[in-house]
Amino acid sequence: NHVKLSVIPASVKYIRRGEGKCEKQFRYNCGTLPVLYKAEEYGRYIYIMDNAVSAYANAEDVAQAQLAPRGPHHAGASPTPAAEVPVPPCIQLHKSGKVQIGLDIEDKTERVGILRITSDEVGIQVIVSGQKGQEYQMEVLEYLGKVLKLRLVQMELQKGWSNRSRVLMCEGITPQEVHERLQNALEASKKSLIAQADLESKRVTHAEQLDKLPQMGLMM
Repeated sequence: NHVKLSVIPASVKYIRRGEGKCEKQFRYNCGTLPVLYKAEEYGRYIYIMDNAVSAYANAEDVAQAQLAPRGPHHAGASPTPAAEVPVPPCIQLHKSGKVQIGLDIEDKTERVGILRITSDEVGIQVIVSGQKGQEYQMEVLEYLGKVLKLRLVQMELQKGWSNRSRVLMCEGITPQEVHERLQNALEASKKSLIAQADLESKRVTHAEQLDKLPQMGLMM
């Protein structure tokens, strides 16, 4: 799998090394966090800084890993217990004690629901246009309040890092509870889409059968 990391040029640092040597680093940030550097300003090689990035396995990754075939040396062994899905970095405990959730909101859609949960963001879709400020904000808060089982006074929607992004601050809930309830809503959204597609397929099939009835009558 490939991972896309958006970085911007940052400061130049001089790191003291052994034997009186000094290393010059042209650093790059992801947001405000230094994540990598180059030894030359226009060099082709990059160096990832220790503990700057980490991997995140979402619910689908964990499920696929559990279903993966096991080697012959595992034959007859007891089934692997269900692994706990970690809380993604986009859901964090803020220093204020509230839970901070990074959102990516797609507006002007046909329905309201959860689209995805990744390490970077929780993707949701809403019907109201983002240009309708108060109405747009209320639709987002009312839906997420229903999903997270929170009252409006327990949530605050703040501006994010782009036009589509927002940061939801909520209280009276833990990051683990937020992730679990969002994951349940995501699964419900997927089942609803599958059921709708199945119903639409049946309608098309029924319409095709009705179109053939006059032709069948003429042939009799």
